[in-house]
Amino acid sequence: MQRLLPDLILCMESTLYYYGYTDRNPDKWHVAVHRDANKKRLHIDYPLISVHYFDTKYLNMGVATGSINGVDFRIYDRDRTICDVIRHINKLDREIVNKAIKAYLADSGKNISKLIEYAKQMRAYKKIQLWIGVWL
Repeated sequence: MQRLLPDLILCMESTLYYYGYTDRNPDKWHVAVHRDANKKRLHIDYPLISVHYFDTKYLNMGVATGSINGVDFRIYDRDRTICDVIRHINKLDREIVNKAIKAYLADSGKNISKLIEYAKQMRAYKKIQLWIGVWL
C-alpha cells in the first residue's frame, strides 16, 4: 500500500493496532490524506482502505515513521492517535476506545503534554480532558 500511495499516513484503528493499543486486527487500513486529495486514485480494490480526510493544518501534525516487514511508512505518533480516537469517539466501538486509553496511559512512550498540545490545536481539549482525566 505504501508503494501504491506514498502520501498516505496510517491513522485511527490501524495505528491503535500497530502500537498494541487494541488486539482487534482492523478489517481495512485506516489512512489519512489531505482534504483536497484526488479521490479517484484512492478507490482501489486491494488492500481495503478507509480514508480520513484532514485539512492541511492537521494532516502533518504528529507524523512519525513506522516499519512492518522492512517497509517504512508514515504513521501518526501515539499521542496524535489517541487525540484522533477521542475526537472521533462516536465513530468507534467504546470497548476499543477504553482499551486504547488504558493501554496509552500504561505506555512508557506516551507524552501527555504532547497529547494536550495536539488537543488544543485540534480544538478537542475539553474532550481529551474529560476522557483522559477519568483515567488519571
